[in-house]
Amino acid sequence: VAIVDIAKGSLAILVAHALRAPEVCTVLAGVAAVLGHRFPLYFRFRGGRGLATTLGVLLALTPRQTLMALPLYGMIYLGSGGSGILATLLAFPVLMLLIYWDGYDPWIIAAPMILAFTTAVCSLPEVLTRWQQTRNARRLLYELLHARVTPLPRPTTVVLTDSVASLPSDLCRREGIRILPMALILPQGVARD
Repeated sequence: VAIVDIAKGSLAILVAHALRAPEVCTVLAGVAAVLGHRFPLYFRFRGGRGLATTLGVLLALTPRQTLMALPLYGMIYLGSGGSGILATLLAFPVLMLLIYWDGYDPWIIAAPMILAFTTAVCSLPEVLTRWQQTRNARRLLYELLHARVTPLPRPTTVVLTDSVASLPSDLCRREGIRILPMALILPQGVARD
């Protein structure tokens, strides 16, 4: 999936280069690829965050510089526990500096920041929804800059026994054993143990 998402961004840039589009149009083609990934028509405008597509755009625009800045991005991303926002804020200025040093067009130099801004604007509805839920700026900022660690799924295996086993209740609580009451069929009717 990541390879396809990266290819989406790269393909937009390669087509713009093949058409000999001006640099501004080439950057806008990359922005269009990110927007198309973020809001795809065929998934009712619900897509991914656009990080892999942004990477594809940058790899096609400035492959050497992007590959040089990628380890920094990866170290920040992994070191922060998976915060793409923090990695972008710290690594993209370095990428822009590398592009500037190699004498690229100003639109290409600004491309990482334009793509980051596009991703940020696309995330505004989600951020506003979370703001309405928390109303705590410090907590919201913490949640945005730190990775969301999803809890491990609960085990699907359950130990069941009937009440005739006569297991102590503290053992059942400690070990997660579920007790099903035995149905006693008596001449007076059915009674639960």
